[in-house]
Amino acid sequence: MGSVLPSADYITPTHGDYALFSVGQRPRVPRHPTGVVLAQNEAQVVKSVLCAQKAGINHVVPRAGGHSYEDFSSQDNAIVVDIAAINYVTVTANNGDTGLAKVGAGARLGKVYSDIFNQGGFNFNGGTCPTVGIGGHVSGGGYGMVARQFGVAADRVVSIRMVLYNGTIVVANSTQHQDLYWAVRGGGSGSFGIITEFVISVFKTTQNAMFKIAFDHTKQKELLAAWMRYFPSSDARLTTQYNVDKHGSTLVGQFLGTKDQVQKMIQDSGMLSLGGIKEQTWSDNCNSVGAKAFMWTSSCDRVDILNVPTYLSQNDKEYSKSKSDYGSVLLPQAGIDAVVDGLANSPDWAWIQFEALGGVFATIPTNATPYVHRDALFSMQYAVSMQKGQDRTAPNYQWILNYEQSLKPFVNGQHYQNYCDMDIGPNYGVAYWGQENFDRLKKIKPRYDPHNIFRSEQSVPLQ
Repeated sequence: MGSVLPSADYITPTHGDYALFSVGQRPRVPRHPTGVVLAQNEAQVVKSVLCAQKAGINHVVPRAGGHSYEDFSSQDNAIVVDIAAINYVTVTANNGDTGLAKVGAGARLGKVYSDIFNQGGFNFNGGTCPTVGIGGHVSGGGYGMVARQFGVAADRVVSIRMVLYNGTIVVANSTQHQDLYWAVRGGGSGSFGIITEFVISVFKTTQNAMFKIAFDHTKQKELLAAWMRYFPSSDARLTTQYNVDKHGSTLVGQFLGTKDQVQKMIQDSGMLSLGGIKEQTWSDNCNSVGAKAFMWTSSCDRVDILNVPTYLSQNDKEYSKSKSDYGSVLLPQAGIDAVVDGLANSPDWAWIQFEALGGVFATIPTNATPYVHRDALFSMQYAVSMQKGQDRTAPNYQWILNYEQSLKPFVNGQHYQNYCDMDIGPNYGVAYWGQENFDRLKKIKPRYDPHNIFRSEQSVPLQ
C-alpha cells in the first residue's frame, strides 16, 4: 500500500501513530485494522480502494470525523481510508439568501460553518459538535439547531461524488444515479462507496436568538412534562434540546427571530414558572456562526471553538455507551417517571437529551430519503461513561441497558442511525430506516458495491 501511495501516510500496526489512527474518537469497541490511509485527495482514495483489493484485502472502511458510537469507521483486518484532510469548503453560488457550497467529505462541521459564513454569511443545518465530520453526519441524516425549520442536513444535499469499489468515480444527484443520491441522504453508513465531496444548499439566518436555562433537580418531572406539552408543536423557527441528569436539567435552544419573541415562547411553555432556575443566558442578534459557538460556550463571541484540527488527538477520545429512541406520542406520566426515576441512581456521567421534532419534519414523507423519522414528535439520546477495556458486563453498561428497558413502553421502536447501537441486533435496518426504506437500500447496494467491500456490523447488506 505504501509504495502505491507515496504522498499519503499509510499507518500499519508497527507505526508509532497506529494507536491514534487505528480507532476513531469513540474507541470503546477495540479495532485492529490492517492499515490506515490518511488520504489527501480523491486520487489517493481511488488508489487506496484498488490497492487494498489487489493486496487481497476485500474490506475497505471510509472515515471522516471518526465519531461513530460503535467505531464502525474502523474494522478488524480492513483498510481504513481516512479522508479528514479532504476538507475544502468553497461557496460556488451566492443568490443572496441562498447559495451552494462544495465541501470535501472529510471536513469537520466547525470548519464548514466557519468557512461558509466567511464566504457570504451562510448557514447550514448540521449538528452542534464542531469536530464531527460532515461525511458520516450527512450520510445518517444530521440533526441540528435549525432542523425544525430546515430539516436534517441530508435534506440540503444537492449532489455527491463517490469512489466505488472498482475505482470509478460517480456523481449522484437528482438527474443521474438517482438511486444512489436517495440512498446516501440518510442511509449511507459506509455501505456503497467512499463519498469524497458534497454539494450542499446553504442559506442565511440573519436573526438568531440563543438561550440556555439551567434548572436544579427539584422539579424535573414537572419540567419535562412542560417541555413535552409545548415544544414538539411550537413555532418551527424554534429548535430546542432539553438535557437531564440526576443533578438537574438544561434547556438550550435557537430561535430564528428576536429575543423578545422567544422569551415569550419560553414563558408560555410554563417551564419558567416552575422555579428552580440556577442560571439563564440569553443572546439576541447572534450571527449564524456565533449561534454554532453558543451551543458549546454559551457565548456567541467564542467562534474560536469552531477552529478544530484536521486530525484529533488521544485526548479527544471518549469512552461511553449511547442509545437513542423516538417518540410518536408524547410521554405520559409513567414515561416521565421512568426518565427521571431511572436517573436518580445513575452513574455520575449519565444523561438523557430530548430534541423536539415536528415543524418541517411533519411535512416531509418518510420515504423521501432513508431518514425515516419524519413523523416522530421527539427524539431521545442517552449515554453513560465507560472505561477503556470495559464491555457490556460493566456496571455502567448494565445501567444503560436497564434504563433502555424502562423507556421501551413509551417509544416507537425506531433508532437514529447516527447514534448506532449494536445492542439493537439483527433488525437494525428496520429500526434505523423503516422496512420500506431498508428494502429499497438493499436493492441499491449491489448496484454500487456488488462484492460488499464497504461494510460494517450495521451497514446495508447485500440482498
